[in-house]
Amino acid sequence: MNRLTTTITTLLVDDEKLACEELSYLLKQFPDIEILSTAGNGLDAVRLIEDLEPDLVFLDVQMPGLDGMGVIRTLREREIPLPYFVLVTAYENYAVEAFRLEAMDYLLKPVERERLALTAERARRAIQERQQKAATAEPPLAMVAAATGRPALQRSKLLVKSNNRNFIVDAQDVIYATIETG
Repeated sequence: MNRLTTTITTLLVDDEKLACEELSYLLKQFPDIEILSTAGNGLDAVRLIEDLEPDLVFLDVQMPGLDGMGVIRTLREREIPLPYFVLVTAYENYAVEAFRLEAMDYLLKPVERERLALTAERARRAIQERQQKAATAEPPLAMVAAATGRPALQRSKLLVKSNNRNFIVDAQDVIYATIETG
């Protein structure tokens, strides 16, 4: 199967700094997962998701102010294309609501390495399928969005790696690009 992407852009959202650092540490074992940024609350998460357009968001459920479920609802209300969400919490009782909101997965804290590996593989497959559908879609994405009532995921931002640094670039600003394979 042809892979359309080699990097899964990711955002971590947790009001507990140690939990966020632990998840970041665990995600380092997956070289294709690129952590773009972290947020400590739901309001920052909404802004970063809109600005950075990550493929995947690891989202704490319980946070002061806007909680994880509220982040997803707010993005839907604003008709912002949704990334895939993995809800991360110490409590099992939010799982039904998480899946009702179409979360990709639900992880319990402390996150186990083996369980995270399963989630990462699920994310790879889902993101690859989404990209393949977008690349081979017969009707334009705008028509699909109009027909389904949900915004189609169409990237306006790109992750560019240069000299061990990452940059988020507006796709409309790109004039010329080349790809070097290692």
